[in-house]
Amino acid sequence: MKHSFLHVFLPKDEYKRMRVVRFLAEAAVMVAVMLILTIFINSWFDWNLDGMALAFAAFSFIIIYTYIRYILSGIEFTDVINKANYSKTKRNLRKRAIHFGAIFFIVLLLHRGIPHSWIDFMDILGLSVLAAIIMLIFDRLSLKKSYQKNKELLE
Repeated sequence: MKHSFLHVFLPKDEYKRMRVVRFLAEAAVMVAVMLILTIFINSWFDWNLDGMALAFAAFSFIIIYTYIRYILSGIEFTDVINKANYSKTKRNLRKRAIHFGAIFFIVLLLHRGIPHSWIDFMDILGLSVLAAIIMLIFDRLSLKKSYQKNKELLE
């Protein structure tokens, strides 16, 4: 794996790395099957599918599938074993989500420029808060799955 460009994007932990590679392989096989089905369906029904949209959909599917499988596998938080660690990590996740929302707000502000109306400001703020909430939900779900899995491993 160290001779591949993927090692830059993969976790350092060997177990996590192999699981993520497995998730990526599953997603790639599913995308290949979907693309083959798309070719057959396109030839039967004479659809005009945009190549860029199809490429974006395939790329998005691989990323989203891998991320969701990683979250639901419960391998992200390996050090969360007891209730005190769980509570401490929950607080840290809340802080991390707030920091992410603030950075997201600043980046959107730099990208879109200074808002000229209250509606534009609320659009930027709302998108930033929504991104932070989604991040917090995914992180909390991953923490809960990891905590349950770690408890099961100790028993």
